[in-house]
Amino acid sequence: MNTLCAHRALGKPAAALVLAGDILKGIIACIIGMAIGTYFYWGEISECVSLLTAGGGAIIGHNWPVYFKFRGGKGALTALSVLFMVNWVMAVLCLILYMTIVVVTRYSSLATISGILLFVVLTFIPMFGSSTLYFYVFSVLTATIVIFKHKDNIKRLLSRTENKLVF
Repeated sequence: MNTLCAHRALGKPAAALVLAGDILKGIIACIIGMAIGTYFYWGEISECVSLLTAGGGAIIGHNWPVYFKFRGGKGALTALSVLFMVNWVMAVLCLILYMTIVVVTRYSSLATISGILLFVVLTFIPMFGSSTLYFYVFSVLTATIVIFKHKDNIKRLLSRTENKLVF
């Protein structure tokens, strides 16, 4: 259940719990990955293969949880929490783009897809310090997963039937 569904069906307290759970699962996975500490080259956090693997596992587990018969969420919030653990500057930029698009269009799905695509673009910009093959693969796979899970939203966006957020 995503945060918006929890809010609609169960109210604000349930939505807050869902939100906290989605964020914490990415953070806890990354902390475990950092504790394992398998690094590539110089020891930069974006080169921590165990962190990227654990973060990726949290995203995959969120999207396809065994205990819900492989029917989960879309992974965007968990992916954002993992990104904050890896590179907070990139995460803030993606979050700013997300919020801007939501305010302008009121389409959360469009904002999410735009934010995850920005993440991939930023990954390949040298000033963000993420120049390892592992991080490139992580960013592309994460974006692919999040966008794949938004395929129905993309269809609705293209047919102009996607629901807008109400403030």
